[in-house]
Amino acid sequence: MTVNEFLSQGWTCENIVIETETGMTVDVVAATGVYTRAAGDFRTTVFVGDKITFTGFAAGGNNGEKTISAVGELTITTSDIAGLVNVTNDTGVAFIVTNKLVQTGLYLVGRVDPVTASKTVNLVDGSTTRWATILSAAPLDVGSTPIRMDTSIRLVSAADIASLNILYKKV
Repeated sequence: MTVNEFLSQGWTCENIVIETETGMTVDVVAATGVYTRAAGDFRTTVFVGDKITFTGFAAGGNNGEKTISAVGELTITTSDIAGLVNVTNDTGVAFIVTNKLVQTGLYLVGRVDPVTASKTVNLVDGSTTRWATILSAAPLDVGSTPIRMDTSIRLVSAADIASLNILYKKV
């Protein structure tokens, strides 16, 4: 089906951007899982439920994939505090959103169109991959048989920055 056909039947079309940020100066409070940046705004790239992968910390325990449980302008809180180390003004920190939460609940996904060329993204329901490797050359168009997502719609990218249009409908 075309995008317009989906929209005429009450489907939602949303542009999702899987982003990265580099060159940040960040403090970490290990006991609470709070990352505080010196400048910028987390709210423009990160949302509760997203998973992001940090790199560039001198203390290795602060690097790696973290699940976001709260977001503010300069702070994010992660639910993964094991191995975190208190740091102040660590420079050269970067992150990429590796697991983007689109919606939670029972949904149908009818189409995913990559906007950014040469990017690889998987469509995931909770922790179960429903469709692997959505590429710019091969968008996911399931036509008249939408994919049922029982717990959530997630877009997972190993290390690519991606922009996608996704059509979904609440069941």
